Amino acid sequence: MDIFSEGFDCPDVEFVQLARPTLSLAKYLQMVGRGLRVAKGKKNCVIIDNVGLYRVFGLPSQVWNWNAMFEGKLKVGKRKETPKDREFFLMDEKQDDIQIHPDSEMMMVMSHEELLQRIQYREFVDSKGEFAIIKLPDGKMTVVNRQGEQVIEPGNYYDIKFLQGNILSYRPRRKTVCYYDLLARVVIDEDIHAKDAPEVITINK
Repeated sequence: MDIFSEGFDCPDVEFVQLARPTLSLAKYLQMVGRGLRVAKGKKNCVIIDNVGLYRVFGLPSQVWNWNAMFEGKLKVGKRKETPKDREFFLMDEKQDDIQIHPDSEMMMVMSHEELLQRIQYREFVDSKGEFAIIKLPDGKMTVVNRQGEQVIEPGNYYDIKFLQGNILSYRPRRKTVCYYDLLARVVIDEDIHAKDAPEVITINK
């Protein structure tokens, strides 16, 4: 981002990724400011802060004491997080709506802690289309979609694999092969041979 902090004239930028730590308020505002300019057809800007500068300076819309800053009277540094901060930056996973800061049009989409909390899968097994077979920390298997949602109840599945037409084949606890429709999220049938597994045929209009 540093190469675009000055002299970069592109008002329609909608995504800014911060990767350089700094204690300079001016540098921080220059970097985030690349995405905050008004442009035709532009409604939002997403700022991905990889180095946690929002903890040092706050959101870009904060009111600043510029004289104190440039005179060196304003102490800038990573402060200890308070319970109130944690409540704002760590959104409840059950919360449906994103909270907007009462004094700003800015809003926190996801914090570093929340991102780490979502890393819950231990081992990637296989993928096909919109789905992936995942091994959980407890050793159980499941299937997730691109949003990370589990589409089948985790279990001790064996010989789990994808078939044609979003069909999943697996053996629960070494029993008879089962077939699961990943789109409808239902078990199709049991006690059938692999060669008889259902297929989905797409007919072109």
